[in-house]
Amino acid sequence: MSVPISKAPSASATGLLHSTFVHLAGIGARTERRLWQAGIDTWEALRGTPWADRPEILGRLDASDHAHARQDLNYFHEWLPSSERWRTFADFSDRFVSVDIETTGMSPVYDHVTVIGIEHHGRYETFVRGANLDDARELLADAGGLVTFNGARFDLPFLHRTFPELRLPAAHLDLRFLARRVGLAGPLKTVERLAELRRAESLEDLSGYAATVLWADYEHDDDLEALAQLVLYNAADTLVLRPLAQLVCDQLRHELVAYPEPDDTDQLALELLHQTWVPWRYEPPVRDLEPLPAVRRRGRQLHVGRGRVKLPARQLVTAAFTLGALHARMRDPLARVVGIDLTGSQTKPSGWALLEGDQVITGLVGSDAELLARTLACRPRLVSIDSPLSLPSGRHCASDDCPCRAVGGIMRESERELKRRGVNVYPCLIQSMQALTVRGMRLAGALRAEGVEVIESYPGAAQDVMRIPRKRASQRHLRAGLVRFGVRGLRPRLASRTTSSTRRPARRSGRSTSPTTTSRLDLRRRT
Repeated sequence: MSVPISKAPSASATGLLHSTFVHLAGIGARTERRLWQAGIDTWEALRGTPWADRPEILGRLDASDHAHARQDLNYFHEWLPSSERWRTFADFSDRFVSVDIETTGMSPVYDHVTVIGIEHHGRYETFVRGANLDDARELLADAGGLVTFNGARFDLPFLHRTFPELRLPAAHLDLRFLARRVGLAGPLKTVERLAELRRAESLEDLSGYAATVLWADYEHDDDLEALAQLVLYNAADTLVLRPLAQLVCDQLRHELVAYPEPDDTDQLALELLHQTWVPWRYEPPVRDLEPLPAVRRRGRQLHVGRGRVKLPARQLVTAAFTLGALHARMRDPLARVVGIDLTGSQTKPSGWALLEGDQVITGLVGSDAELLARTLACRPRLVSIDSPLSLPSGRHCASDDCPCRAVGGIMRESERELKRRGVNVYPCLIQSMQALTVRGMRLAGALRAEGVEVIESYPGAAQDVMRIPRKRASQRHLRAGLVRFGVRGLRPRLASRTTSSTRRPARRSGRSTSPTTTSRLDLRRRT
């Protein structure tokens, strides 16, 4: 049973930890509720019961009193059950700081932090990569606890990698998981909408991907307006965290004391509970958020509210890896390499590219027969296929109905490793990937039978490593990243004509296609 969030009591109205017993040996949630129903609703009251005759209980009560007096959040984080650590926020909300970060991507291994937003004592401060990012360390080190949304999986791993020597506070309120307990599930914007915490309309359409594009606009094009928009977006995400935490903790507290266990039928005890332990008035939470700080640009300074961020002079962005550097390590830098962006169906054209030196020829190819003919005609040294080319250990087929599914599952160890590194990847044998996996393995087998070396590739992960934006984030920055990488390419003249013109190149010329006769592929040079 639950109640509307608008009827939740205020968690800041009175302390909660002094009435908490679940961190004491032998006392769980049910026993704690029974004690409250009996009118034993504080640590001091518990001292007057037989529970205090136990040395471990009395010792923990003394330690709890001392920890509360010195506002030791880490003590309660250590001893409270993980599901009840939110109670620390009810007593010490002013010791928590709200943190939200922006990054170049999803992987803390290959991407980096671009902006850190921190709200403390009602004030928002922003820290920008290349300007004042290191200054965030001091605020984070002084914090008693952190409030984040999905911070355990995203923000904190990035912060640990950015500041490896920094010891973040143990007390952490991750609202992504905590909000689900009161019916607020989904990404932050969805949770805001469900909780009726509305942000500025100008920022409603911005997403995490849009944030990466804004940073790329600033980093590559020196677009200071894009950086100002990114900071404003970060401020909106950061400043909503405290009101949301207050609202969620209010609701959890209300449900904690308002509803008995299923077998709690003693109405007299329940009335006693409310009389002795819930003296505050029920008031709807404040839903009006504080206005966002004004973000203005003056020269190479960014004014964020009352704060200022001095931006460095524009710096030329260089590629983390270049094709020339890779060629220097190759025995044959002019060896031909074919790349195939395979689709799961032969009726849907696959992307095809030939790289020779720094020149690339691209096109679309349909069936397996056409892919084999086009590829083998180029006499490549290596073929790289964007598709799973193997099954999980223990699997001998891709069928969900086969008993081998129970043995090997749907994910390979390589995919698990990418997940551990923060790179999103689909398991090779989920239903939507099965056709692609089977086709990729079949095509790789046919090429290897012709003596061609074939490898499996994941371009998205490679782009993360090389810090080249993905297509979904920005095609413009993807092209610019490939140029910095050193690729000079050819592309189909018209997408509508490419499919038909590249399906039968040999028939039109009467000869096999060749990378040196690009006109037969109906392609045009593009640098």
